[in-house]
Amino acid sequence: MGHFPIFWYRTTIIWWPRLLKNLTIFLDNQLAVSVNLRMLFIPMFQDSSVLGRILSLIVRLGRITIGSLIIGLTLAAGCLWFVLWLAITPIFILIWPLDILLQLTKGQSNFTSETKNLIKPSRDIINFKQQLIKNKTAANLLNRLEIAPPTFAGLTTPLTIADWLKLATLETSGPVKPAHLVLAMLKLNQWRYQLALVTSAWLEKMPRWQKTPFLWEAAYIVRPIGGVDRGQIGIPTPTLDRYSLDLTRAAQKHQLAEMIGKGKAVTQLVKILSRKNKHNALIIGEPGSGKTTLVKALAQEIVRGVGAASLRFKRLVSLDTSRLAAGAGSAELAARIEQVLAEIKAAANIILFVDEVHQMAIVNQDQPESSDLFRALEPVLDEGGFLFIGATTTENYKKYLAPNEAFSRLFETVELPEASPGETEQLLEYLAWQREQNEPVLVTRRAISRIVELAGRYFHDRVLPDKAVNLLDEAVAQARKSYCTWKTSFTSGSSVRKRPLKRWPKPSGGHEPSSKIPVNRSPAFYSPVRPGSAKPKPLRLCPRNFSAVLRS
Repeated sequence: MGHFPIFWYRTTIIWWPRLLKNLTIFLDNQLAVSVNLRMLFIPMFQDSSVLGRILSLIVRLGRITIGSLIIGLTLAAGCLWFVLWLAITPIFILIWPLDILLQLTKGQSNFTSETKNLIKPSRDIINFKQQLIKNKTAANLLNRLEIAPPTFAGLTTPLTIADWLKLATLETSGPVKPAHLVLAMLKLNQWRYQLALVTSAWLEKMPRWQKTPFLWEAAYIVRPIGGVDRGQIGIPTPTLDRYSLDLTRAAQKHQLAEMIGKGKAVTQLVKILSRKNKHNALIIGEPGSGKTTLVKALAQEIVRGVGAASLRFKRLVSLDTSRLAAGAGSAELAARIEQVLAEIKAAANIILFVDEVHQMAIVNQDQPESSDLFRALEPVLDEGGFLFIGATTTENYKKYLAPNEAFSRLFETVELPEASPGETEQLLEYLAWQREQNEPVLVTRRAISRIVELAGRYFHDRVLPDKAVNLLDEAVAQARKSYCTWKTSFTSGSSVRKRPLKRWPKPSGGHEPSSKIPVNRSPAFYSPVRPGSAKPKPLRLCPRNFSAVLRS
């Protein structure tokens, strides 16, 4: 019955209003009713002629009418459904005593159904441990911890199943899951317990990354209306489009990677761009600190719905100065720059981004486009003609921009410090999950920690998180290239040792790798990638992979 009366009278009173509210906002975001209502008398595509204003008014009124009708009918159906939901309650009134009797008889359960299925067939503690090792959730956790089934089976166990379950209840405030049983076992043996806590938390994040919350769920985030040019007041910019990349369009097509760990920097950037005066931002950071990633994160925020009203529906465009100057003489280059700036000012909905902006402050005969662009941009930025974002390294800022008062006074700086190891590990957790969706690999949590450690120790030309991300990609490539899974661990007595590296033979002469598994190796940890295989099994990415990368 699932506590039928509590669900019917208490949960649904909260559930239904939340659903109707989120549904209304969602439909308005899709149909742009409120946007067209606010811009009812603003001509579309900046056509200020009488005919243009009349056509704009007709189109906006039509969109408002159709959108309002759809929203109204949807809400009416939702309210009617809610009334019927409460009205038929007397039909089920006899279920109440049955539900209460059932709950009193059964009692409150502290175990999930998955845990109960482990307990029921278990005859003794040894059989219970074997059932746990076969459990999919527990096996995944052990695999991420680089613990082979024979290793886990050899650990010290509680005296009885009841003792084990009692220890597992201390690992959670809710129902006991198979993962809590593994945690209790590792804590009892004082082995990899802290790593297991971190790994378990990581595994709990993965479903949230993969699944978007539904409208009726509490985790659903209500955001302001997002998108690009939803009010249809922009104009075409063919010259700008030829020499640039529209980041907001790429975000709409889900072509940009998710941003992790730069929320504060995005907020600071939004505040600067939302000002009435001096709203040009300059992002400063070491190579690899994530300057371009920050700009891409802003593009995603605009598409999803940014809090600052002045930035809604803007286009974030990255200008490629090399492409702008390609094959052009001085006169033609000046004409291109003038046309690009004219289109940006006329569109009135563009945020321009220029990477390596320090080049504009250098009088360089080999790159005249930079100086020409600076001379053309300076008066426009000074008068606040449009929103502008620049990016440069800390060294170049101190060397070229800070001494140039005419240039530096135009900007408000956003400094990006090097990411901490903890922030880098959070980013790698997400990226590792992404790699697993697209590559036949499985990344362990120890590998992530080791990647951050080795990246900080051996790479000095860039900073975190960039150098750690590069090392992760290299390790994934090395794992695929090796046609093997990597080391695991086993216990002998009270000591814990690591197995030596074993490889599958690479294919030669058109033959596949041998399918024979060495007798001293657990089959559960062998997952070769055979050429031509329809469904390649995942390779385990462990610290030995990227150690091999560093040696090569």
